[in-house]
Amino acid sequence: MKDQHPKPASREKLETGFTLIELLVVIAIIAILAGMLLPALAKAKQKAQAIECMNNSRQLALAWLQYAADNNDTCIDNYGANQTNGWVEGVLNWGFTADNIDRTKLTRGKLGPYTAKNVGIYHCPADRSVGFGQTQERVRSMSMNAFVGNPNPPPGTPSKLFPNWTQFIKMNDFRSPTSIFVFLDEHPDSINDGWYIYCNTAPPELSTWSDLPASYHNGAAGFSFADGHSEIHKWRDASTKQPIKKTTYTTGVAVVPSNQTNDIGWVLRASTTPTN
Repeated sequence: MKDQHPKPASREKLETGFTLIELLVVIAIIAILAGMLLPALAKAKQKAQAIECMNNSRQLALAWLQYAADNNDTCIDNYGANQTNGWVEGVLNWGFTADNIDRTKLTRGKLGPYTAKNVGIYHCPADRSVGFGQTQERVRSMSMNAFVGNPNPPPGTPSKLFPNWTQFIKMNDFRSPTSIFVFLDEHPDSINDGWYIYCNTAPPELSTWSDLPASYHNGAAGFSFADGHSEIHKWRDASTKQPIKKTTYTTGVAVVPSNQTNDIGWVLRASTTPTN
């Protein structure tokens, strides 16, 4: 016997499809899951960049050690400004300068032959800075501690920056190689030549950053040390974690009093030691 009360076609469609409320619930669940997953993915990306950065700075440190081994334990020269024959050449800025994108100047420095001319290790993957009017990322993120190596270009003999503070000219000048850094990620607004100094005057001045460390590793910067190890150092004070403004620092960055024993104090202790 045939069903005398068949279901209407419209009702069959409603029972086999989504209602508007069900669709909205599904969309809301997807949005919640995306909100939970995206921060995790961002953190995973930051961690991967930090690992690559540590690998790059470690390779630079190992090349630096090999140079010293081949040169009677003498640390590679570390000249400021646009001097040739230092560990690296080229001066970066936010303009349209060729040095921003010229990879050949990286390997023309004395460290070049010891890096197998691998230009990638001079750059941190988290550094996306590009000069005005240019499309390529700037080629270098790393600088060298001003207290490591001879800071005075020839002619002349190696000398100190400051008489009461150690200038590491020879490898045996390091009392604790694990504690003194050689390379670091420098802040994109601060970086210019390959010579990094934390203070405006002489140590132990702690009132102003002359050159500022980077903080694009989730508020941290990469360092490699005189024993060859590398690490990511987390900054504790908000004043150290300056945003990128694409303006070159000319007078440095003021340090809040609470930071003097924290971040800038740590960089002082990792830069040099008193001679007395």
